Amino acid sequence: MSVPRQYIVRFISLADQVVFSAATFLLMIMLARYYSEVELAGYGIGLSIALTLQGVLRNCYVIQNSIILPRILRNLTSKVLGQQTFIWGILLIVELAVLTMVLFFNGNSFYGAIVISTIACSLIYAQLDFDRIMLIKHEKYWSSFIASALYLTLNIILFFAIPQYNISFYMVMLILGVYAFLKFICLLFALGLPNLFWGWRLIKRDFKKHFISSISGSMGYFGHNHMPLIFLGFFEAPIQTAAFVAMRGLMQPLLVIVRSLDIIDKNLFQLITADNDDKVAGMREVLIRQILIYGLLAFGVILFVTAFGDTIIQLVYGAKYAAYSHILTGWALVYFILAISFPLETMIVKLDKLKTYNFYRLAAGAIGAILAVFLCGPYGALGAVIACFVGFLVSIVCALWVVRDVLFWKNNELALNTVN
Repeated sequence: MSVPRQYIVRFISLADQVVFSAATFLLMIMLARYYSEVELAGYGIGLSIALTLQGVLRNCYVIQNSIILPRILRNLTSKVLGQQTFIWGILLIVELAVLTMVLFFNGNSFYGAIVISTIACSLIYAQLDFDRIMLIKHEKYWSSFIASALYLTLNIILFFAIPQYNISFYMVMLILGVYAFLKFICLLFALGLPNLFWGWRLIKRDFKKHFISSISGSMGYFGHNHMPLIFLGFFEAPIQTAAFVAMRGLMQPLLVIVRSLDIIDKNLFQLITADNDDKVAGMREVLIRQILIYGLLAFGVILFVTAFGDTIIQLVYGAKYAAYSHILTGWALVYFILAISFPLETMIVKLDKLKTYNFYRLAAGAIGAILAVFLCGPYGALGAVIACFVGFLVSIVCALWVVRDVLFWKNNELALNTVN
């Protein structure tokens, strides 16, 4: 891919992510303004569950697809679509069954909010990275942007319609779920019919090869990123959980933008490093450059949040969460660590050391979860954020250790043995 073409693709992808980020940002504002702390807390936990499921799928087959050369993946389109269709359908059936049981056998509104939010969020996020990668590989760069623009439009309409027509929280989640379903149908129209036979074979192959390590990585990530929220939701006051979710929501734009850059960088990584005569030096150069770019972007957000955090919270949420600006600063620090982990993840996959890394991440998850047990009680939402930060810090140290052969060794011949 030529240099000008790379910039065009990056611009379109960034625009796509900015629009999607704006939509998720607006959704968080809606939920915080129009619904109770219980419903917002339920949404936050449902989102955490959905992101964990997304992480499992990313590690099982999405990341692997992202670093395949476009011409090769295009030849596998119907098979990969069959795989995604199977997984998406099974996920929807299981979640609807759980929702039915909760509605009929448990009248607790908190549990109901968790389940309906999990369904809506998992339908959106389980296909988000997959859709973008497939469309990029097929050079349909504008299609994902259009889908995100429609999602933003839908949230704008809901923002004004909710107070006007008194739309319930459940109805909002249902509308978002329908959008995700229609988006997936459009993907099939754009790329072709899924081959369910080969899709099932790919599921068996990829899950046999990657599921255990994927679960390890996802459980580690869940332990230090989502377990603190679970502890807050079930053992502390709803306002603490809602504040945790609301402040994390303000950081979502940074995460979405970084994910945009990461999707393109994963797609180009194989091509860029293949053009370098010194394979190890090329990989090291690309990795360091990406870490610096992502790190500077996240550091700029830290400075901005530190300077204008109170103003941002007041403008977005009003006085409801005005006392929690320190939680926002804590999340900015957490997302700094998360941002620089994405390039390291690409290198880990390239080195075929994802299983090793995911095993190490179990320690990060355990440390984060244990800290949450001791910190959430006395410090509330702040204790949960501290647990998240320490867990992410341990995780990034593990990632650096896994790629040390390429990142730190000056003896390229020795490092090349690791790469090969």
